[in-house]
Amino acid sequence: MYWNHLVATAMLAASVVTGVNDVSGDSTAAPTTEGQIPTNLTLTISEGEGYSAHQNSPSTRTAVLTCDPAGGNHPDPALACTDLKAVGDRFEAIDDQALCTMIYQPYTATATGTIDGTPVAHEKTYSNKCILEAATGSIFAF
Repeated sequence: MYWNHLVATAMLAASVVTGVNDVSGDSTAAPTTEGQIPTNLTLTISEGEGYSAHQNSPSTRTAVLTCDPAGGNHPDPALACTDLKAVGDRFEAIDDQALCTMIYQPYTATATGTIDGTPVAHEKTYSNKCILEAATGSIFAF
């Protein structure tokens, strides 16, 4: 019992010193250390024809991804950041050679924010979800 109290006190003290408000580890915005250039993206997937980030479809999903350190509300920020580092701002460069059907059920993926401090505004419509996932890996897997 004493050990748990000591650990909790140390975490609280560390959060006060560093300015971190959430000591549970579930923070949505990851602080950067000096010398790191931030990657902070808002990712959106809209299902259906003619929808974009500005015209939300009935089934629009959004996730926030931060890297260095990985965070945000993306379901797997570490893997998404690894994929993002491999392709930079060429979101569709993963190309995992998946076998996808040719059924047309469009998904529009958008990414806005910064990658390594560089502003990014990306939007592309894929003919179906399988092709979106094959082209972008875990970046838009939410």
